[in-house]
Amino acid sequence: MPPRTSDVCLSENQVQELSEQIKSVFRSRSNSTAPFTKTKGSPVYEELKDLIYTYTGVYFSTSTLRNLLTGSHNGRFRNDTHNALTVFILKSMKNNYDENINPDYQRIFWGVNHNLPPGAFIERTKGEFISWEQLKKELDNSAINQCPRIIPVGSQVVLAPFYGKDDWLVNIINTKGETIGSVWIGGDPYNNWNQDGLVRVGKTISDTEWEVYQVLARYPDASYRIVKSFV
Repeated sequence: MPPRTSDVCLSENQVQELSEQIKSVFRSRSNSTAPFTKTKGSPVYEELKDLIYTYTGVYFSTSTLRNLLTGSHNGRFRNDTHNALTVFILKSMKNNYDENINPDYQRIFWGVNHNLPPGAFIERTKGEFISWEQLKKELDNSAINQCPRIIPVGSQVVLAPFYGKDDWLVNIINTKGETIGSVWIGGDPYNNWNQDGLVRVGKTISDTEWEVYQVLARYPDASYRIVKSFV
C-alpha cells in the first residue's frame, strides 16, 4: 500500500528517538520495571496503552506499540497517530504547574469519563481506584474546605447528571442543598480539558464557561495541597 500524502514518515533515528521518549514518559508515570519485549500479551503494553489513552483519548494497538518500542516499526505513521504520540509526550512530561508541585503528588482522573464507576483512578485506568465514597470524603474534608471565603463551611460534593449521563458531574452544594460550585477531577477547563491529573474547585457558569477558584494536587496520604489560587 503506497504512503498517503498525509502520512508521517520518520527516519530510523527519529523512530528510535520517539521510542526513547515514550519509554521515558512511561517510566516517569509508572511503577512498572517490566521490559518492552516482543512477547505478545505482555502486561506492560496494556499499561502503556491505558496511559496514552488517559492523556490523548486515542487507543493504540498492542502490535503498534510493540513494534515501535522494540525497533521493528517501519517509521510510517498516520498523521493523527503521530500527533497523538506527540501530544502524549508533551502532556505527560509537563503541566502548567510543575514548578509549584511536590514531585510526590499523584495524578488522578475522573473514572466516569473512562467507562469506570464514579470515583478516580490514579495515573492509569487499571491502576489504583478511589471509590466515590472515599473520594467524596477526601473532597469534602480536604479540598473544597480550603476555599471558605467562597464555599461556606458545611458544603459538600454530590454527583449530578449531565444531558442524560448519570453521575457525570461533581457539584458542590451548601447546607441548604443549593448548587454553588463544581469540582473537576483531572482536567483543566481553561486549557481545552487537558488531562493533567490535578483537581480544580470552582463553578460552572454555562456549558462552555467556567471559573476556577483553586487548583490542587492529591498526595498518597489522601491530602490535597493548593498548587494555584485564583481567589
